[in-house]
Amino acid sequence: MSATSRAAVIATAVILASGLSGCAGPSSDPGTPVALIGEGVPVSGQVFANRAGQFQFAVVGDRSGGHRSGVFARAMEQLNWLQPEFVLSVGDHIEGYTEDELELERQWLEVQGLVARLDMPYFYVVGNHDIGNPVMQRQWRSRLGRDYYHFRYGDVLFLALSTEDPPTASGKKKALAALGVDREGYQRAVGILQGEPVEVAAAVAADPQLA
Repeated sequence: MSATSRAAVIATAVILASGLSGCAGPSSDPGTPVALIGEGVPVSGQVFANRAGQFQFAVVGDRSGGHRSGVFARAMEQLNWLQPEFVLSVGDHIEGYTEDELELERQWLEVQGLVARLDMPYFYVVGNHDIGNPVMQRQWRSRLGRDYYHFRYGDVLFLALSTEDPPTASGKKKALAALGVDREGYQRAVGILQGEPVEVAAAVAADPQLA
């Protein structure tokens, strides 16, 4: 995923001072993410394990731009094996780039259903596929909460930033239009290019437009 297409996640270790005591987020005894959800932080509802002393968290990559079925679901299963305290995303959960409310709802329900399989909380972070237009931004905020946020776990401050402020249409559409490729054609090409290297090389040789 390119730097321009992912949301930034920054974790900064801090010594908590009285000036930070009012920050939204769990203290050294976070318990559950209910308070965070109440503050508009986009986190799933699973309970923190809240282990004493050091803790571990996991960062997962995106699942959009022609995602392969089953990969993200498998990652959720493997995270349960690892048992981190919580999971941070880097954005790009859905394919997005549509203003069809029903289609956006379908895509989000699919993702949230997979996240619900986790044993631990999952923090959603904005990516360009999640908020690509004002309709998608409204969906994000009504479904998940804020697109910029922070939370505190123990003595660590986590900052989640949005690259989509304001939401901007992807330049991909313009490039595809110049090539005379529609959305279905693009998705077929992505499927081909995710195949075995020998098969991809043969397909590109037969149809240079794929490149």
